Amino acid sequence: MNVILITIDCLRADHLGCLGYDKKTTPTIDSLAKEGFLFTQAISTGVPTSNSFPGILASTYPVYEVSKHHWRKLPKNATLISEVLRKNGYTTAAFHSNPMLSRYYGYSRGFDIFDDSLLFKIIERRNKLQNLAKKITRGHAKAYKLAAKIYWTGVKIKNLFQGYLSQDQPYERAEIITQKAISWLKNSCNKKFFLWLHYMDVHEPYLPPREYLKNLKISKREQRKLWRKILQQERNKNLASKGISEDELKKIVDLYDAELRYLDSNLKFFFDELKEMGVYDDTFIIITSDHGQEFMEHGWVGHRGKQKPYDTLIHVPLIIKGPGLERNVVRKQVSLLDLSPTILDLLNLPKESRFLGKSFLPIIDEENSKGVISVGHDMGDAVRFISYRTPEWKLITDNKGKTYELYNLKKDPNETRNLYEEERDIAKEFETKIKEHIRIENIIEKTESEITRMAEKLRKLKKLGKI
Repeated sequence: MNVILITIDCLRADHLGCLGYDKKTTPTIDSLAKEGFLFTQAISTGVPTSNSFPGILASTYPVYEVSKHHWRKLPKNATLISEVLRKNGYTTAAFHSNPMLSRYYGYSRGFDIFDDSLLFKIIERRNKLQNLAKKITRGHAKAYKLAAKIYWTGVKIKNLFQGYLSQDQPYERAEIITQKAISWLKNSCNKKFFLWLHYMDVHEPYLPPREYLKNLKISKREQRKLWRKILQQERNKNLASKGISEDELKKIVDLYDAELRYLDSNLKFFFDELKEMGVYDDTFIIITSDHGQEFMEHGWVGHRGKQKPYDTLIHVPLIIKGPGLERNVVRKQVSLLDLSPTILDLLNLPKESRFLGKSFLPIIDEENSKGVISVGHDMGDAVRFISYRTPEWKLITDNKGKTYELYNLKKDPNETRNLYEEERDIAKEFETKIKEHIRIENIIEKTESEITRMAEKLRKLKKLGKI
């Protein structure tokens, strides 16, 4: 049995037809949901990408210093699902174009093929960096970091001064990622495999291919203007609540949905190819997202403002189709922290001791759901937000203990009425859960610091020729 994990950056759960959206955005994903398990309450471990993917791929919580720079490498003591599967005889491959998931940040571990696209962008657009690119292919971390900075600095300059004058994207289009995966599969599908695809099309700047703009009547000039507005609100918090009009917001959402339609059509092509190769029926296909997007529900568009773990950002899709799984709508709350352990369970493989999560397959039919922790980050103010969520209630607080928000998700799903002062018993119970999570975080942090310290000591001893 094989596994294909498809993660879609910035995909909100409520923009899928199978989860109640009234627009035809995801016919392919909706069809897949009818073949297996559809989870209506899947919760990410956090926002942005650097907070969510440790949970998805390593079943661990994100841990980082509270600073204005929240990007941090995957902990050295974390074990990726790719590492576990490769040890169990699986051929492993990954195709994506998100620099925060690059080999520099540790996500290439356990993959036989790891194509994060950035290398090819550098070679294509920066001929002078070819020697540097060669170093990157040998895994030179410092060279990779420098190359990444050079490329993404160029992207930011283009954002600010050109406003995306062309249809060129700061990431690889879905059709490119998909074609790379198909080409790899044609040479590898005779072995059991684990394939991870991460798509960036639903991520801003929202520049869908021309054929998906036919009914929207949005010009390129308007697209550039809308993208500038989103950038402005990220740089200036005072613009957040008044910088985007209702009409502009509608157009932004329309562009987001157009990108989703484009991505969904590529998934149809991909699934058709899997069927043609004869691997579709023998493969577990998992679709989920690292986090969602805000569309002014809490004063922002996107996910890079004050990243409080509201449901618009942490409620994500989760669909699992595969051998032996019959159609089932699972209304139980589950955490993506438990996704990698669940993959091992599906494959009848032993548990991984370093995974903090547990398979959610045995508890699907149980009456009660366990609470879920998620984290967010405000880079501008160096504040970290932590939430504890049950199907009915959610508490959001910050690492400095200055803000507390308690919401009744059944009566107030949009999280607009803070009941913290009115429901002190529930708030106190949830605060205890968050404090316990912080205690676990501190243990992980200390372990990671000790590993880093020992690695540096070994490096120095080797340099001195003592070992």
